Amino acid sequence: LDVSIYGCNPAECEQLMHGGACLGIHNILSVSQQQELDSLSHWTSAVTLLRYIVGDTQNQDDIQQGYKTFEHEVANDHQTYEWLEEFDQNVCALLVKCIEHQVRIYKEGRNIHDASSVSTSQVPLYISLLLHSWCVHKQGIIQLNMNLLRRLPKPLRYQFVYNDYANEEDYTLNWSNVFNLFPNCNKIWKRGLYFNNFLCEQYVNFLCSGNITAPRYQIDGIVFSCAHQDDWKRWMGTARKHASIIKQMGWFITASPPKQNPDGAIETGRFSFIKRVKPKH
Repeated sequence: LDVSIYGCNPAECEQLMHGGACLGIHNILSVSQQQELDSLSHWTSAVTLLRYIVGDTQNQDDIQQGYKTFEHEVANDHQTYEWLEEFDQNVCALLVKCIEHQVRIYKEGRNIHDASSVSTSQVPLYISLLLHSWCVHKQGIIQLNMNLLRRLPKPLRYQFVYNDYANEEDYTLNWSNVFNLFPNCNKIWKRGLYFNNFLCEQYVNFLCSGNITAPRYQIDGIVFSCAHQDDWKRWMGTARKHASIIKQMGWFITASPPKQNPDGAIETGRFSFIKRVKPKH
């Protein structure tokens, strides 16, 4: 397994090899006959699953430009669902532990190399270091697909989104987890999640918590795809309702409706939370 992308220097060749009782990482680590490392491949599968969930395995040009048409989104979804079948419930449970561990480490400002920071964790040390390196060095855009998240076991799904108990159809991002898991990413692209009152209220609560401060977090935009004109009209009413309070928190809401392109395909509309840039003195 090529794990170079998780390292501080992706140009270096770093490989993880697993076979029976022998585990070795080329030029980095060589161990054998250690029973506690025998299940390490399940943990690396959990990290790989996380990459699928946030769109890290997809064409980066598509992610940078966004999925412009509804047909493009559907075609990509089918491929993603096929990949998802490769991961069992055990891998999903391990990923929950990985996410909770990494979020706690970053949120509390712990030193990942301090033994006391990881001594009580159930996540193996190598996996903890590998996951931390990838998460804090990942930049650009992460993409979350609500249709994919609905297929995950609830404990794992709730690491990314959770619903309103008063209205189970209304979901919001797990703002604290997303910000602390990928603090140096610039954008979050959310597909298939209705722009609703509960989502806006929870975002305002997160902004009011005082946990989001520069330079610890680089996220400056959260984009929601809207494929249908009727949905866009309802979303616009929700945006107007919350625009003032969100502006007071240093962000504002932008919107562009779905439209038909020259080829006849419908380009998805967008609602976005955009961070206000303070003028430099």
